Amino acid sequence: MRIEKYVVVCAVVMMVFGSMIGTTYGAPSEEGKKDWNISFWGTMQVPDQLEIVDGKDVILEMVKIDEKAKKEHPVKVADPKAKTFSPQEITEAFEKNNIGVYQFALKNHGSYNTAFVFVGKLPAQYNVNGVTFFDTLKNMNRQKQEEVHKMILKGIGDVYAKDPELKNVFDVEILEFYPFKQIDNENAKIVSVGGSLAVRTFKLVQPFAFKTYIVNKNSEIYIFTILDSGSDRKIWDKMTKEMLKTAQWK
Repeated sequence: MRIEKYVVVCAVVMMVFGSMIGTTYGAPSEEGKKDWNISFWGTMQVPDQLEIVDGKDVILEMVKIDEKAKKEHPVKVADPKAKTFSPQEITEAFEKNNIGVYQFALKNHGSYNTAFVFVGKLPAQYNVNGVTFFDTLKNMNRQKQEEVHKMILKGIGDVYAKDPELKNVFDVEILEFYPFKQIDNENAKIVSVGGSLAVRTFKLVQPFAFKTYIVNKNSEIYIFTILDSGSDRKIWDKMTKEMLKTAQWK
């Protein structure tokens, strides 16, 4: 498996096992701001009380624990030729591909609201296609948006029509599509897309809401996606918009 694929797999695993059960008690108290710097992205201002956990660091700690366990308790490997990756290789893969995965945690009235965040920058060779896609979204009226939504629903339906048993194992129900919106920023153009859904895994229900913000900064394309439980969506929506308004891209 190529190291790039390994990073993608880890991101998906974090998304699945980082399922958020949100607790909503209204907006958190207003406090000061701090800078959040992302090496390939730039800087955004975030609330002082916001905890940001870098998913890369979590993966590296898991790898170190696994390596230590293998040294202390050697076991016969099923496939001795199977490729394993060092912490350095994993770090380089994230840096090379300009991606980051994070958990946001916000202590709020005696509980926590959490969200999963993916940040990325499109490789330079894909910027032309990225700008074209961005312009298409930015100029898409509500009727065209509805047509896209119908295509997505049809695509999901076609998958389950071909394999009806899949629905018993993993079922995706789209609850709502959000209108495409433009976000204010003096330094870049930003469009948001998203929706809310329910995922059923062996009939166990997990609701989600997500927003993806596509940023066009001097024909370079940046991506910011935030995934939460849905019940606390308004808290994260407000915070994310404020963060993006303050963003300074590299």
